[in-house]
Order: sequence, then structure tokens, then C-alpha cells
Amino acid sequence: MIDWVIPWWGWFIFGFILLLLELSAPGGFYFLFFGVGATSVGTNGIA
Repeated sequence: MIDWVIPWWGWFIFGFILLLLELSAPGGFYFLFFGVGATSVGTNGIA
């Protein structure tokens, strides 16, 4: 089995990409909560 280990900075990059997608997406909050969740995982990974 392959272990998927993403470093903390990878979560930050992924979260900011999702937040940028939220700015470009018309309509409701599609990527906002996933982006906030990814950046919070990145913040927890630093500690």
C-alpha cells in the first residue's frame, strides 16, 4: 500500500489554489470551505 504524505507547504499551496478558484467561480461557496480546510491542515502540519 502506498502512503500519501503531503508536506505542510503542499497543503498551503493546494488551499490557496482552491481559494483562487473560489474567486473565479460564479455562484455560491464551492471551493471556499475546502480551501480553508486545506490551509488549516497545513497550519496543523507546521506544529
